[in-house]
Amino acid sequence: MQIGLTSKHKKVRESFSPEMKDYLVTLDDVWFKYLENFRHSLAHQIPLYIPPALIDPANEAQYRDYES
Repeated sequence: MQIGLTSKHKKVRESFSPEMKDYLVTLDDVWFKYLENFRHSLAHQIPLYIPPALIDPANEAQYRDYES
């Protein structure tokens, strides 16, 4: 939880040059806010795509045995 580039990661930001710190400040309200919302949407709301399972007909009997 202490590693990141957002404004709450003060130790990390302190390690950068003044130019990099100034640049990150310009990203706080736009990019980091968007990125955080996007991450939360993926992690908590949008189900990840799961491809349908296919069973080779030659292995169907073995699959049924396994499921039993």
